[in-house]
Amino acid sequence: MFQRPLAYRGWPDHPPVEKGIDVQIACDMIQAAMAHVFAALILFSSDTDLMPVVEVAATTGTPVEVACWDGAKVLDGSRAHHLDAADWRKVTRDWTGRV
Repeated sequence: MFQRPLAYRGWPDHPPVEKGIDVQIACDMIQAAMAHVFAALILFSSDTDLMPVVEVAATTGTPVEVACWDGAKVLDGSRAHHLDAADWRKVTRDWTGRV
């Protein structure tokens, strides 16, 4: 996986913007799906530009799921998982020593 810095053109008068993140996510997901390095891939997004990568990654045999916040538009209804505030609290507790 690769990290990309935010572009800070015009800062502090203009907020930083992400550049190339959706393309990097697509590349990472396809690479991981083809290499079968994970038991499943989970994309947390409602960005419709990422729907093709979900479809292609799913053809590799690696399970692909899509999650988004409750109330957000869904990328793929058959793979959709809606998360709410209660779900957030479950995953943000301290897991030190439990894993």
